[in-house]
Amino acid sequence: PLCDECARGYHQTQPGSLCTTCPSASVLFVSAACVIFVVSAAMLFYAALITLEDPEVESESHKVALKILFNFLSMMSVVNAFRYTAPKVDVEQLKVELPALEQILPEYDISLYDLLPIESIPSITSLLSVECMVDSGVFGEVSHAWRLFLTRTIEVHIPFLLYITCLLFAICYVFSFRAVRRSKIPQPETVTEHFRASIAALEERFQRSDEEVRLIERPSSAQSFFALIARSKDTHTPPFACLQLQEEVHLALRRERRFKEEKLVIQQRAEMRALAKKRLFWLFRYVFSGDMSLRRRLAVVLVDSVTVAAIIYFFSYELITSGLLDTIACEAFEDGMALRLTERRSILCSSDDYNAFLGMALAFMVAYTVALPGILALVIARQRSQLMTVVQAFFRNFSLFFGGYTSQYFFWEIVILARKFTGEFAVAFNPTTDPRSRLLPLLCHAALFAFLQLRCQPYRKVDGNILNRLETWSLVIWLFTLILFAVSRSVGGSVGVSG
Repeated sequence: PLCDECARGYHQTQPGSLCTTCPSASVLFVSAACVIFVVSAAMLFYAALITLEDPEVESESHKVALKILFNFLSMMSVVNAFRYTAPKVDVEQLKVELPALEQILPEYDISLYDLLPIESIPSITSLLSVECMVDSGVFGEVSHAWRLFLTRTIEVHIPFLLYITCLLFAICYVFSFRAVRRSKIPQPETVTEHFRASIAALEERFQRSDEEVRLIERPSSAQSFFALIARSKDTHTPPFACLQLQEEVHLALRRERRFKEEKLVIQQRAEMRALAKKRLFWLFRYVFSGDMSLRRRLAVVLVDSVTVAAIIYFFSYELITSGLLDTIACEAFEDGMALRLTERRSILCSSDDYNAFLGMALAFMVAYTVALPGILALVIARQRSQLMTVVQAFFRNFSLFFGGYTSQYFFWEIVILARKFTGEFAVAFNPTTDPRSRLLPLLCHAALFAFLQLRCQPYRKVDGNILNRLETWSLVIWLFTLILFAVSRSVGGSVGVSG
């Protein structure tokens, strides 16, 4: 049937599943708050885990492997767009028709779903039940088309909600930590005053030493000349030799004073750097100078949160892309049939509602999936050439995009974003009226990026080249999964596309 969406007050926990009753509004928002909190905590933990400060220190292999695992799981979730009929083998009937196979066939039916439980992969949007939020009356009574658009728009902005949650948590925790432990937090002013006092005492002490062995600038001066003669008689040293000795002592004292002052300055800078490195969760600075305004302190926390923002955006890129494509992708499901939304077949792509939100959906698509990665790539490429001035800040903010890669392929994380975008694009738009034809471009897409991985090997070759091997195996498994779908269609099963 064309009307494939759930009625108002019902929702699907997974694509293709049966519609279930929406929970009450209170349960809905409490569960959503819990999910947002848990996912935000996970993002903060992962950010603290992978953050780098020193470009000479490479990310540990298990941290990069965790990122590869997340990429693999998000890539496999694309299969949720396909629904299929699992091929089954009736062993008893096959024994009658082909007795020779009786000895090699197992004594059970073969089910593709048993081997590959695709629908068991959860997503954050299914846990949040956004469709139920739209039906709760917050937006009033809306049409089915606007219901889909509002649902997908909210889902697309969930990563931004996660970042805001992390940022608010960081601000509250930093300032509450400072309020509770104010007396135990070292102040930069205290360190500065301590070293200023030390330098002043040092200068005073050397000034007294200078007075004791002051340089005789004018030997013609009667007092200085007679003092020099008296000293030469006591030490049995010629007067001019005594003068030279005093000059050498004076220069030695000046060199010693300069050395000790420089040593104190170096120690002061080291202690100030140590204070600047004090962070909560290895992410957020909490030592501020007393003359810093509240606005500047908030700006420091905001800058420190760039790491979390980059991680949230990277891992939610497919969610953003697929959600926006659901609102614009159209196809004709049969020859001669008008174009309809792939995600909601009851919505005509020529309807007024579709034309009303199409412009907004395209604007979101360009901004979030094309412009933002492009700006990110430009920032990384530009700042990488100026690393000597902002090394620590740069590597801390963009650790996710550098960890594990060789210097030659520092941009490879942008290639992964391109892989995610083009993969979702291949699934969303059907070149023919046969929904199963999506498998061919997706197969070509998987083969292309598997070849790029095999050809470039962008990860560091450490620990037995484990990182490149993990990435290669994940792409190969993805490729053979798609091949399995294609083969299952040709041997008796069928593969379609949900929507």
